[in-house]
Amino acid sequence: MGRRRSVSLLIGKKSYNLITSMSDDKLKKVYDLLRDVMANTDSGLEQDEWLFIACMTLASELTSISDRMRDILLEAEPGRCAEKAGDGSL
Repeated sequence: MGRRRSVSLLIGKKSYNLITSMSDDKLKKVYDLLRDVMANTDSGLEQDEWLFIACMTLASELTSISDRMRDILLEAEPGRCAEKAGDGSL
């Protein structure tokens, strides 16, 4: 992580100021992903509803990726993943 700095991001219909230590490249990737999700949701919603739908979309994608990663790990190392799954660390 780099130095902390203030940035302003337009998300939906509002600008948000935040302090971040993300690199410029990482911040751009995150912001581009968020803008893409927002562009694919109903812009006629109120800001809080629009953000909630975007959040749910991102959470759904994240859980899908997590499930796929778990499946890949189980195929690669079935015994090791079974041990980890038992302690909740997967």
